[in-house]
Amino acid sequence: MDNHANVVLEALHPAAEFLNSPALDKLIAIGNGPEPFSRPRSEIEALQLQAAREVIASQKPRIHVLNRRIEDMGVDKIETMADLVPLLFAHTIYKSYPISFLKKGQWDKLLKFLNTLSSTPINADLSGVKNVDEFILAVQATGHGVMTSSGTSGKVSFLDRVETDLILYQDWRDVNFCWPNAMPKNKMRFFQLTPRTGPYIVVAIGEMNSRRFSNPENTHFLSEDRMLIGDLIRAAEMKQAMADGTAAPSEIAEYENEVKAKQTKALKEFEVIVDRILENRHEPLFLMAQFGMLWRMLEIARERGIPDGEFHPDSILATGGGAKGLKLPEDYQDQIFKFIGPVHHRYNCYSCSEMSAPYQACEHGHYHPVPWIVPFILDREGEHLIPHNGGRVEGRFAFLDLSYNARWGGLITGDKVTMDYSETCSCGRFGPVVVAGSIARYGDLGEEDKITCSGTMESYIRGAID
Repeated sequence: MDNHANVVLEALHPAAEFLNSPALDKLIAIGNGPEPFSRPRSEIEALQLQAAREVIASQKPRIHVLNRRIEDMGVDKIETMADLVPLLFAHTIYKSYPISFLKKGQWDKLLKFLNTLSSTPINADLSGVKNVDEFILAVQATGHGVMTSSGTSGKVSFLDRVETDLILYQDWRDVNFCWPNAMPKNKMRFFQLTPRTGPYIVVAIGEMNSRRFSNPENTHFLSEDRMLIGDLIRAAEMKQAMADGTAAPSEIAEYENEVKAKQTKALKEFEVIVDRILENRHEPLFLMAQFGMLWRMLEIARERGIPDGEFHPDSILATGGGAKGLKLPEDYQDQIFKFIGPVHHRYNCYSCSEMSAPYQACEHGHYHPVPWIVPFILDREGEHLIPHNGGRVEGRFAFLDLSYNARWGGLITGDKVTMDYSETCSCGRFGPVVVAGSIARYGDLGEEDKITCSGTMESYIRGAID
């Protein structure tokens, strides 16, 4: 199935856009305009409510789980934002399949799981599928651009997209990727410290960005090997098995030998791409990497006596992901940004795998919601909208991404944030905004990350599969 490696980006079958929402079209036009935050909140929210009504009317008969939720909750009309809260899914729903589907190779059941959440039927040929990566390729071959989350928990979320969903991201990126700065007019050298291909959303989006910002001869990835989701899942499973003592000594030895061989190969690849980055630092670069890898690059540069601030000022830095469990100094981000220097664009955003586009930070560091992605601040259980009265409120972040054709875009996250509902942000643009420095995961704070509706939503999935 290797010939399908890039199908998610290159060979999606055309998909008819069936959302049929004039209000959504207006929101997208505003968001993809030269100044996406030029309209007052009252105008945007009125369009969002109308778009929600239109999108629900289109998606309700198509998505089994959404239809069931609407009927069970008795939602017959949408008059306020609070009316949408019962229709938001728990963030675990896209990975609520039993792990036995993967371990036992029950690919037909995993496909049924996907179909309960997708708006158009996925009729994949599963003959010969031997692992989860081949399953993903089989689904992608049908024209469904399924991407995944990172899998650090031992399971990945399967997130369906069709062609119109990817086009939306491409259109937004071509206008506002560097917001609030202007988009560069010239191509530049592109470096991404991930494999070139794979279903993980960061990898897939990086491939699209390389085409927009660079030429093939100036595009460099950490590896030409395809990122395998099976490897990520196995790593999480072995980590858990070793922690709870259920892994046999022979299994541990075999796994550690595999990891050592892969680490040796990855280290060589990392050294090669870092050499290229540092050699070309005086030219405009697009550099896409998580903080952990940037920190190691900084250490290598210091070992070579390379001072801070030597990257070309027209460069673009796209980073994020936190420390990912690495032991880094408390000020590691500040040190990395100082090392890179005052480049044209330092990509700072708040997003998650389920969003079609990120909330980007203004000059004051606050995150502005994309007009078609409605923000909600809920109580810890995810049941009720917290009133804001035009001020700041803290709570569980949720959103309704109105743009998706392939699936329902309402999600309750595991994040605790502060939202400022003042009429304008300190940057002078209209609000609301997610406040800079306020984002944290409930689990990392030692608080219970339990969403009331999650069990009910998963029961809908099990019922549909059975």
